[in-house]
Parts: sequence; structure tokens; C-alpha cells
Amino acid sequence: MREATKILAGALGLCLALCGGGWAATTFPDRPITLIAPNPPGGNTDIQGRALAEAAKKFLPVPITIVNRPGGGGAVGISEVIQARPNGYTLAIGALSQCILVPLTSKVPYRGPADFQPVIKLANTPLVLAVQAKSPWQTVKELLGHAKANPGKIRVGTAGIGTLHHLHLESLKANAGVDMTHVPFAGGAESTTALLGGHIEAVILPPSVVVGHVRAGKVRMMGVFDEKRHPVAPDVPTFRETGYDITQGMYALILAPKKTPEPVVATLHDALKKAIETDFFRKFAEEHGYLISYMGPGDLAKELERDSAVLGEMVKKLGLRKD
Repeated sequence: MREATKILAGALGLCLALCGGGWAATTFPDRPITLIAPNPPGGNTDIQGRALAEAAKKFLPVPITIVNRPGGGGAVGISEVIQARPNGYTLAIGALSQCILVPLTSKVPYRGPADFQPVIKLANTPLVLAVQAKSPWQTVKELLGHAKANPGKIRVGTAGIGTLHHLHLESLKANAGVDMTHVPFAGGAESTTALLGGHIEAVILPPSVVVGHVRAGKVRMMGVFDEKRHPVAPDVPTFRETGYDITQGMYALILAPKKTPEPVVATLHDALKKAIETDFFRKFAEEHGYLISYMGPGDLAKELERDSAVLGEMVKKLGLRKD
């Protein structure tokens, strides 16, 4: 009798475990998902995150809520997600630099790709150098010529210390042999405001942040940090064309805490893949200068590792590596 009771209890426990596991997998998500954008409102990841949340409404039974956590070149927001419970309800939309470059140049709670779970790659976002439309410089060569004649007088805004924006600035300074003053901000939106207000002379940021100001005749893009010219500004030359081979692009991805269950990652991936394939998201990307570039968790993890190695070498060469 006692043996039969043990067998019955074991069978009941196994049934509950199997049923419980199946229930958890099939009912995720059953409450709103928080998507942290590590930039202020109007910044690159914020813009993409809000469009993605809208497009995902058709494919998820719960809403995605955007929460802005700017600071530390994106490290504040990424750190919050990495330290969150790995249940799929707290995610981040991060840029390449925020995820793997910042930990190479600053002391932050994460070291790189090994400390988070990639979910999906969204889009490539080449960076550009822009100035006020009324500035006296019409070309990159003219700007650099002025910088050479006036060391430290050209102030260039970026999205923060240790970001890809910052790395491109330091690479440009080293290649051109000029001294320009780096002015870090919490994101592209803030640096654009400073540019329009005349507090800085130039900015390095994604075209999405300034394309509206370009169309309004307030800002002029001067150079693209990519291998090819950008569709949103086909008349703007690449820096390679200008004589400076700086082509590392930036991309946005969705990431989750490490050890997030595989079925949860798969559910999120599948829904978000459908979202970026919608006409709504494709039109949004085209209008803002994003180049949709899908990649799943496995391939994305490999790309992050490769880019981490490449950027690590660049950081070492420029003397920006953290202690």
C-alpha cells in the first residue's frame, strides 16, 4: 500500500511537471513585455523600438511597453536588462556599440556577448557626420582643414564615451591628424539639439535622428561611415570615398537576460520576425534610413562575437581600452 502511494504520488508529480512546463510555454506571454531603450526619447533605439512594438501587436497577445533608460553610452539600460529575471518579460533594444563596444572601453556590469541572450537582429544603421546647414563647410575635407588650422575648436557630439560614434570620431582624428573636441551626450537626440543650438559644430549619429532636420533644411549630412552610400542620402559620399577608410556599421538587436528559456526566446523571435516583415515596419525603415537585416539568435550570437573581436582590436589600436 505504501509502495503504491509512492508510485501514485510520483506519477502525479510527473504529470504536474509536464503539464506545468507545457502551460508555461504555451501561455507566454500573459502580461505586458517591457522593452528598454537605452537612449532618451527620439534616439535611435527608441525610434526603432516604438515602431517594432506597434508592428508586433498583430503577433503577440500582450503589448510591448517602451521604457527609456539613457546613460553611460547605453550601459545603464543594457545592464538593467542583463540583471533582470530571465523570463522574457524584460528585454532591451540595443545598438552594437552599447552591447559590445561600451564594455571594451568602460567598467560596466557586463563584459560582452557572453553575458546576454540575443533574440533577433533588426536592421543595419550606418552612422553619418552632420553639421548645421548654414555652417561654412561644404565637405568633410573643408571641415577637417578647419580643424587642422584650429586645434580643438571643432566640437563633435556623440552618443557617449565608448560608443561606436566615439570610436569613429577617434579613428577620423587619428587618420586625418587633427584635434577635435569630443562632446558626449546621452543619445543622438540630445546631440542634435546641441547642434541646432550652436553648442557644437558637428555630430556623429544615425541618419534617422536627423533626417527630418535635413529635409527641413536645418542640417547637412557630410559623410557616411559605411562601405556604400546611404539610400536616404545618395549624394553624400562615404568616408572611404573621401580618403578615410572607416566603414564599421552599426546595427540594432533585441536581447534578453542570459538563461532565458529557449521556448521563450523562440516565441519572441518568431513574433518579432513577423513584425519586421510587415509593410508598416518596412515603410518605417525606408523613411528613416534603416536597412532591415534579419538574423536569428544563433547567427546573431556568432556575428556579435566576430564584431567584438574586430572592435576590440580597434579599441586597442586607438588606446581606448579600459584598465
